[in-house]
Amino acid sequence: MTDEEKLARELREVALRIHTPASVSSAVDRAVVRATTPPSSWVWTARPRAALAAVGVIAVVVLVVSLVVAGAPASASDLLVRAERAAAGATSAFDSYRGTVAGQNWMGGDGKRLAVPASYEQKIEFRAPSSLRIETAATDPSGATGRQVLFFDGKAAWIYVPDAKVAQPIDPRMVLSQGPFAPSTLAGAIEALSQVFTAKQLGDDTIIGRTTHVLELTPKQPSQTGTIARITTWLDTATLLQLGADVRDAQGQLLMTWRFVGLEVNADVPASDFSFTPSGDVRIGQVLPPGATTGMRLELWGQLAAQSSFSVFRPFCGIDGLDEGMPARDDRGVVILPFSANGAPVVVMQQGPRDAFPSASGESVTVGDVSAIYRTADGTEHLDFDRAGTHVHIQAPQPLGRDPLYHLAVSLVPVAKP
Repeated sequence: MTDEEKLARELREVALRIHTPASVSSAVDRAVVRATTPPSSWVWTARPRAALAAVGVIAVVVLVVSLVVAGAPASASDLLVRAERAAAGATSAFDSYRGTVAGQNWMGGDGKRLAVPASYEQKIEFRAPSSLRIETAATDPSGATGRQVLFFDGKAAWIYVPDAKVAQPIDPRMVLSQGPFAPSTLAGAIEALSQVFTAKQLGDDTIIGRTTHVLELTPKQPSQTGTIARITTWLDTATLLQLGADVRDAQGQLLMTWRFVGLEVNADVPASDFSFTPSGDVRIGQVLPPGATTGMRLELWGQLAAQSSFSVFRPFCGIDGLDEGMPARDDRGVVILPFSANGAPVVVMQQGPRDAFPSASGESVTVGDVSAIYRTADGTEHLDFDRAGTHVHIQAPQPLGRDPLYHLAVSLVPVAKP
């Protein structure tokens, strides 16, 4: 087998394996609301997402609770503010817990309510100061199911898809500061509520045997909260922990609902539950969903740049008719970006050290401001060039033509290291 044939086979194999099967990742993605902690500089028109984060946030919210005495609030608004403060200024009143949350989500990607909800259940374990394990089982409206497990031992973080045997190492900062895996998720999400919603206190209720304050929240400016017309949230009276939430539209229909269905405080959770070591049959790949947002993509590019010893570039444009995948690193440390048509990988861009690729020979061409080598071999087109000390290799099966490869090369922009 020639070097060209070996490289083409390796690229195809890597492109095939760096993604979790859509039936697994998209089921989890559609079933669980992925909360994000919004920057303080966001304008209020961007706050609906924060509101969704607060009410749809999964059981990680327990990480930020403090066993403060809530006291008798002067008003529902005061109670909400106290809950915000408790979330943002948590104490270590307990050092471990084990809990389960169950939820349903009718929110469609187009903002319309789905006829059939997605559903999920999450089993969460936590041990101070930041060790965390979240196992999610989800079913999307089509009936597709998926499972994912997050492991974080305070130092290393992984997402593992047991059905596909794919694991992805993730930046620990994502666990510590980004939803939905964050101790600070509720603090970032709930801080928006008192500013965006008017609170009204209803009669106390009980969830999993714990007495709760019940707040009904209505938007101060409905135009800024999209389809959300009313939120009901349950706050534990002893801790101000959010134990559940309902989100409804203007017609009173549920858009989202979740509840703790089990919670054991100061549980005996062994340290081994939070660590993960991939076995020999586990592939290291990309677990982010196919429909990842631009922000998720850029964040991942930044992580790859931080992890790479060479400069990393991402394409500013795509290729007509091909879906851009998520970038990843292979076991050599080479950054790979796959493109596909109908789920089959047909174009792969690689960036990495020159010695990761076979020696290039072919037609010398000028692409933008760089000199490159274009060649065809074994039914595959190749384009090789160096940029700022990084070797870039782009390949595609014929007869795609060289123009798409040229456009991709010209559009490369440097990725800043975080």
